[in-house]
Amino acid sequence: MKVHVLLILFMTLLALLNKPPQQEGHHNVTATLFWIGEGNKLTGKVESCFDEKWLEHYGGRDEPENRVNYFPSTFIPRENPFYVALPVSNGENSNLKNRWVEIVYKGKKAYAQLEDCKANGIALSPAVAQYLGIEGNANVSWRFVDDVPDGPWKAVITRSDCDGKCNTESDINWSYLVNVYRGPHKNLTIGSRWHWQLQGKIRHYNVYVYDIDLFDVSREEIQSLRKSGKAVICYLSAGTAETFRDDFDEFAKDVLGKRVEGWSDELWLDISHYEKFKHIIEKRLDLALIKGCDGVELDNVDAYLQDTGFNISAEQQLAYNIWLANESHKRGLLAGLKNDFEQMDELVKYFDFAVVEDCFYYEECNFTEPFIASGKPVFDAEYILTPDEFCEEAERMNISAIYVPLDLSGDMEDCFTS
Repeated sequence: MKVHVLLILFMTLLALLNKPPQQEGHHNVTATLFWIGEGNKLTGKVESCFDEKWLEHYGGRDEPENRVNYFPSTFIPRENPFYVALPVSNGENSNLKNRWVEIVYKGKKAYAQLEDCKANGIALSPAVAQYLGIEGNANVSWRFVDDVPDGPWKAVITRSDCDGKCNTESDINWSYLVNVYRGPHKNLTIGSRWHWQLQGKIRHYNVYVYDIDLFDVSREEIQSLRKSGKAVICYLSAGTAETFRDDFDEFAKDVLGKRVEGWSDELWLDISHYEKFKHIIEKRLDLALIKGCDGVELDNVDAYLQDTGFNISAEQQLAYNIWLANESHKRGLLAGLKNDFEQMDELVKYFDFAVVEDCFYYEECNFTEPFIASGKPVFDAEYILTPDEFCEEAERMNISAIYVPLDLSGDMEDCFTS
């Protein structure tokens, strides 16, 4: 018994000796503003004294003027936007990286993680300064703390440590960020009227669901549609690389396959090795959340049936599609399965709705029954049949069907407008 008690006392003492000191407060300290990427885009603040790739690991320039609540408005940060720089060295004090710091200004407290060094005083990130209401320089108090209350500083917690090399681990509270960037999503129901447009100025119809291009439609227009009561689905290709997209050059050459039949500016992706490009797809899903989309239409997810230039199995397609749905849900986005009729039985439990094309013309609509039976809407676009040729059957099957031109430039007829 005595040995057991002594062992507990020894372990407690050892933990206390290894625990960073809970320092007394520093008062009347000059606070300045700084941010990741400050200055010239090429030679500005792209690294910290702990991390040579700070800008890369964070995810972008943390500009004070481009913000929503306390977060960047153009990307989702992969490290804590509540960060500070203190007069510590990056050598013997490297164990101080990511330590929590309490900052007090005029009685108000904010919390941040130590991410950089400076000669004297304390430097605050835009999020910290904004939370405390500091404009320009100010005098603050600060101290290291271990117990941190809930707040916006816990939305993204940096976990990387730098023992000669930094990694990029972090804890992201997606449900918190969903409220920051978008708020509650609009629910989709069977039979909802919809409009599908991927080119041109958005046309307005008396419908509930808008399916529009993720890249070409602005955040402001998406927010305007949502404020008017619309549910907004954002289109993105998850199975091809489009040469006209800004992120095309980010794809490694060995994952680019044959051109998509009928679409010369699209190349199939080798989804059997999607780990090589998943960071690009994740950024697209991030963008959908940032812009305020309720969900995403994930196109070209039937590569195993196509002439892609790769040997892709049905099992590999299933694994990739499930990953897509899970990553969408992580961000609070509804996940839409595009075509892939043959795998609907297996995928219906992972996806929230389905988008299909010409299913009445090709007599394939029966494949969508797993979604309808599960109470999940099916949105069909017909390019050849006109409403008077499919509306009766669409109503019987509870499928939301519309007639649109192949270029999806804005014209639309459905069973209520024909």
